[in-house]
Amino acid sequence: MATVNFLYRSTKDKAFLNVRLLYRFNNTDYVFGAKTKLEVSELYWTKQHKKNSKDVGLNNKKLEVNTELNKIENHVLNVFNTSSPDAINKVWLQSQINSYYNPTNQNTPIPTNLINYIDFYKTSRRHDLKPVMVKRCNVLKSKLEKYEAENNTVISIQNVNDNFRNSFLDFSVKHKYALSTIKRELVFIKSICTHAKKKGVAVSLELEDFSKEIKKDNLQNAENTFVYLNENDIEKLENINPIRLTPTYKDVRNWLLISIFTGQRISDFMRFNTSMLTYYKGSKFIEFTQVKTGVKVSIPIHSKIIKILEENNNEFPQPISDARYNKYVKEICRLAKINEVITGGKVSNLGTKENPIWRKEVKEYKKHELVSSHIGRRSFATLNFSKIPTSILKTLTGHKTEKMLLLYINKTEDDLKDTVLNYFK
Repeated sequence: MATVNFLYRSTKDKAFLNVRLLYRFNNTDYVFGAKTKLEVSELYWTKQHKKNSKDVGLNNKKLEVNTELNKIENHVLNVFNTSSPDAINKVWLQSQINSYYNPTNQNTPIPTNLINYIDFYKTSRRHDLKPVMVKRCNVLKSKLEKYEAENNTVISIQNVNDNFRNSFLDFSVKHKYALSTIKRELVFIKSICTHAKKKGVAVSLELEDFSKEIKKDNLQNAENTFVYLNENDIEKLENINPIRLTPTYKDVRNWLLISIFTGQRISDFMRFNTSMLTYYKGSKFIEFTQVKTGVKVSIPIHSKIIKILEENNNEFPQPISDARYNKYVKEICRLAKINEVITGGKVSNLGTKENPIWRKEVKEYKKHELVSSHIGRRSFATLNFSKIPTSILKTLTGHKTEKMLLLYINKTEDDLKDTVLNYFK
């Protein structure tokens, strides 16, 4: 016999309720928890929910909450009663809560081939997938369609295994995809298949290792390039002859410096304004919520940013579109004579005019040719690695894990060990 109850498990004034499933199986008691999307205040839940009241508004609130809780409880218990108890765990419970809020059409079978499942995945997660992830789904689907056509096959989710991984890598190298793109897509394919597994679709036992590290030497054409601005480059930017800077170019140069000293994406730094400035213990911070991650961050304002603001009537530069910024930032770095010749990837047409194939062509370029809006964030992370603890650095840059941060700045686990070792010398 299973029971369901609900708990308030947060230190915040307002939070989503947790659901707890309790049952006994083979003389063992099990308790699993998951999070609902029913948000209440701590005051309501601890002081008002279970008490009688003559307040009509409060009674209506209690009726609304209890109705929703009963629906969730019935949904969980109904599915529990048709499931094998030894297959139930925390992931199972959270999956059932997710399906309560995003029910699938029971008359429509869940796809078992990878390409069709991508559309199912987008529909199933339509309320929590960000636009960038929807775009990534569409790009991956298009690529897999090309793979299927070229190999005269249909990719079954159950066959996403080592053989498919090797074949997909060969296909990606043949079509000159960048190593970073290949790695990202392996991780994404694994995530989609893991989602399918939770929906009951059979998957390969080899799925666990599907996104394992790729040895660069084994992929002859898949070069992973790394470009950032060093201290000398930054000094050149600061010392560009003012005569050569139009008002727009000056704004672009200043935005580039701001991005270098804050480490933010263009979707964040291009929104900066003085209303985001705060003070803490006599120091000035900029406080905002990152667009991509939804994480609220506070970053100390570097003295060089303060100087930019002071020279601009205590205002941030004029915002500029992403496309124009990406175009002009290369020109700014050219004016700064950032001309070091390095190996890098630049998008070029590797096909013909009639059948273009746009890929990053890896060869030697002047550094200013390889600059984009991402250069400031990458430079910040690279220059501050070993200066700022990685646990703090990854929070400032918006990376979820230290591993992701290390990959982003082309560092290894050994580099991190060396950094830690230096703290103890």
